[in-house]
Amino acid sequence: MSKSLVLSLLVIITLLLVYSTSGRVELTGNPLPDSPSIYNYYNGGVSLYFNDKSLKNGLSVIHSLDELSSYNPANHVLFIISPDKKITLSSRVKEWVSKGGLLVVMDETHNTLPLVKLFNIEYGKYHESVVLGNCSINNKNYLVLFNVYQSIKTDTMINAEPICRVRNETVAVYLKHGSGGVFVIGDSSLVINEIYVKHQNIENNTGFVDSIIGDRSIIVYEGDRNYTGGTEFEAGKIITGLVSWIRDTAGSMFNGTMIEVAGKASLLVLIITVAVILVYGPPSNPYKVLKRKEL
Repeated sequence: MSKSLVLSLLVIITLLLVYSTSGRVELTGNPLPDSPSIYNYYNGGVSLYFNDKSLKNGLSVIHSLDELSSYNPANHVLFIISPDKKITLSSRVKEWVSKGGLLVVMDETHNTLPLVKLFNIEYGKYHESVVLGNCSINNKNYLVLFNVYQSIKTDTMINAEPICRVRNETVAVYLKHGSGGVFVIGDSSLVINEIYVKHQNIENNTGFVDSIIGDRSIIVYEGDRNYTGGTEFEAGKIITGLVSWIRDTAGSMFNGTMIEVAGKASLLVLIITVAVILVYGPPSNPYKVLKRKEL
């Protein structure tokens, strides 16, 4: 069997393994142009900011909230940014936060309403306008740009602290829950690509979100998205997904049960071993070398 054929088979097998075990390789097309997805490189996406943050904090992607059990809540922050469909809830979210996890919900729709209601938070009025809001976090003040947003009801909140206001309305709150906490922000566009590359106020917007993240590793929820393109197969997305899976797997190597850890480690070792054999050839037989020397 030729090297090129072996390499092709290896790539196909690896992609199937990644797709079947992690769900991070998306084969169904592109996110909608306005979707605040990390896979959306148009104006409405959040790819630029989170790609930059991944260099310092690391970045993992999940498509189901049940995957949270693989991540240590004490040093991770989970972003749920305006899903395109009503969020698929999981009982693990509240438990994960209570054990020290940090949850950040950014949404001007009502698709995350079932989630925020778990923490007794409700959304208020919808505003189709672009305004500056006053935000305070970690003893710092930021003049943050809000671009189409919704307020958050304060009369139903229990122990939630308002952290952003636009005019006389609260648009972001923080709630401590167990050992962790929840940020709910009524706008998903604080760090979208359009603002990230063009707007003069970007340092305030990124500074505010940076302060929320701190030194935690980042998880982004990409479930409940609508995609265009049907079953379109994109090489660029596959490569991005594969690299993301390898990085995420290596980064979460020691999270989860012993069986999960052993499975991740074995798969990574297998991929690396086959790649080395393809590049350098199979190992030589030391006994054959010794036999030749004796003759």
